[in-house]
Amino acid sequence: MPFGAIRGGFLPSSARLQSPRYAAVKEYDENERQSSFEETNSDTFDRPGARGNRWRDLVRMLLLGITVFMTAFAGTSAANAFRIAGCQVRKEHHFRNHAASAAVSVPEKGTRIPFLENVPMKPSNFTPDELLGLPALLESNKAWDALIGPSKGYIEIAHPEQYGLPPGVRHPTDPDKSVYGLAMTHQLHCLIRIRKIYYDFVDGRLTAESFHASPPLELTGILELNHGSLHLNHCFDYLQEGIRCAAHMDVQYPDMANGVGILTGERMCKDWTHVYGILNEHAFDASNMTL
Repeated sequence: MPFGAIRGGFLPSSARLQSPRYAAVKEYDENERQSSFEETNSDTFDRPGARGNRWRDLVRMLLLGITVFMTAFAGTSAANAFRIAGCQVRKEHHFRNHAASAAVSVPEKGTRIPFLENVPMKPSNFTPDELLGLPALLESNKAWDALIGPSKGYIEIAHPEQYGLPPGVRHPTDPDKSVYGLAMTHQLHCLIRIRKIYYDFVDGRLTAESFHASPPLELTGILELNHGSLHLNHCFDYLQEGIRCAAHMDVQYPDMANGVGILTGERMCKDWTHVYGILNEHAFDASNMTL
């Protein structure tokens, strides 16, 4: 009997599909297809060749990441090395220039004159000078004037340009020399002027009107400012600056003499004998100049 036929004729197609035998065949066929699909997929993902490809891809990506990181790190290290090397080169260049400048030993302007350097020091204490402490008398005036030396404090320096000095007063007889003053003698000069004007007021030789009068229109001498308040005000200012510049920090204490306390104390001072020797040796005759 043909497949699907029944006695008396053929089964309808729907009946055949619902028959136990056909259902078994269908189930077998579907199971076979599902098994083939799973095997195919399993072969695709689980076979050794596929797993090896995946691991190789992962290793390649890891190596690529390490390479990129090492390249960036090497670039940063190289940049830092170049920067440090550049700083070192600049420092060495600076030190070489500094050493070269020191070797040339160019003095600062107006400060390093050989015969004015290395003046010896000695301890000293305030000792009242009876002559300098007198009012404006002939003898005391001469004693004060003698403090600035025989040339009113002026000295002459040969070839001053080698010391970095700006031009001084032109020497009247020697073109290789110029005339200069010293801060110390300038300060003493100011103190002498203040003392003179003070005693001129006290003794009536100077009036307030003449003291405050305008100075001469023409000044023909070096620092010709003898006249009144203009010169005196300059001297007050110059002295305070000189005191602050030297800024002696020697401790002072009271010394009671005749019931009067005078601040005194030992201090280190430049040897006045040596200083006065410099003024004599390099003196310039300024007798015809007004100070």
